[in-house]
Amino acid sequence: MVLTGFYGESCLGSILNLKIYNLLVLEVCLRKFPLGHNQERRIKISNLIKKNISALILAAGKSSRMLGKNKLLEIINKEEIITIIVKETLKSNVDDIVVVTGHEEEKIKNVLQNLPVRYTKSTNYSNGMGNSISSGIKSLSKNTDGVIILLGDMPQTKFKNINILINSFNQNNNICILKYRGKTGNPVLFGSFYFNDLAKLTEDHGGKDIINNNLQRTISKEVNDSSILFDIDTPDDLNELLNR
Repeated sequence: MVLTGFYGESCLGSILNLKIYNLLVLEVCLRKFPLGHNQERRIKISNLIKKNISALILAAGKSSRMLGKNKLLEIINKEEIITIIVKETLKSNVDDIVVVTGHEEEKIKNVLQNLPVRYTKSTNYSNGMGNSISSGIKSLSKNTDGVIILLGDMPQTKFKNINILINSFNQNNNICILKYRGKTGNPVLFGSFYFNDLAKLTEDHGGKDIINNNLQRTISKEVNDSSILFDIDTPDDLNELLNR
């Protein structure tokens, strides 16, 4: 009743989303009551509303440097590399996971059949990563605020790093990146502002140029984790990881 009196009946009638309404009330209360030494506590509504974040896991490549083997189906600790990555991503706070398939699509789907993910097939996947990113972006729901692009050949991917990106993201024109000792690694989060640019990628072009052209909007987080720089391209890379 008190809240009705504060906002007025006409205003209440216009608030259709209870979640938004509760956040409005929270901000009014926080502004009304100071937090020690007359310091006013203010929280922006946009930062309180949970963003809808999707994950794209790129699993379409031909593993051309793996001597005929599909690196994503190689086994580490009794699980396929692609399974390890998907399970780790599922531990994070993403809202949706899309696996972008291509080469040996049915084998990839088979090992992931019991996991709650969606699939989209990359057009011209043999031409490079850019085509896979483009296909994945086009499969996202319209209410997606941001997308985290993960490489399917990085089995040391950690859900805590995914969450660091999500927690850093507050506006749809943000790009959020991870760095280890100043070097940019993976995964990367792109706000929906960049979806059109990502959808235009072709061949082996990733999102590096988009990041470099928007550094003023890029949020960088330093992490003490060298694995953000390590992917598997060759049998030697795989052996290095197995021997650690």
